[in-house]
Amino acid sequence: MSAVWVLTGPLGSGKSTVARLLTEAGAAHRDADVLGHRLLDGDAAVHAGLRRLFGEGVFDDAGRPRRPAIAARVFADTAKRRDLEALLHPPILAALRREVAAWRREGTGLLVLEVVLWLQQRAVPFAVDGVLLTWAPEPVLLGRVARRDGLGAEEARARLAAQGDWPALKGRADRVLETDCPRDVLRDRVRDLYRDLVREPKRG
Repeated sequence: MSAVWVLTGPLGSGKSTVARLLTEAGAAHRDADVLGHRLLDGDAAVHAGLRRLFGEGVFDDAGRPRRPAIAARVFADTAKRRDLEALLHPPILAALRREVAAWRREGTGLLVLEVVLWLQQRAVPFAVDGVLLTWAPEPVLLGRVARRDGLGAEEARARLAAQGDWPALKGRADRVLETDCPRDVLRDRVRDLYRDLVREPKRG
């Protein structure tokens, strides 16, 4: 039996930690951000799109995209952020769609797709068995983001807001996992969740 679930949630909500714990429990894991980084690092069409959107200033002397410079531009400019998403999302989602198709044919157990902006898509990109959303109170999210990325409170708040209306999006998830708890408690929650997800019937 196999199942495919999307793992999503706001910045600072513990997605990477939960993904690691699910992997330790036996799940396979694919990360949309990793695919995005590969495209940024080595895809000629993406590089051409970046030059069109931002100019040469976001490339280093070796011609490699500078992610911090790109992030600073897109978090300060909603239109540019949407342009970047339009450049990167189609090839990322196409790659994940191929991963899911292969898993449906050959895989067993649970495949977890870590996709931050899954619920923000206008239409479901492809069929999955459910959406798991990681969650913590806003002050916890802001504190985690500020510490992790070295940001001030207002910049952390702006980056969180740039991802969309998470309280509203939360209601569209099939499962919500609260992560504002001690690590051993979270580990137990994830292990129980893993057992539930691999038993749940597939939607299609």
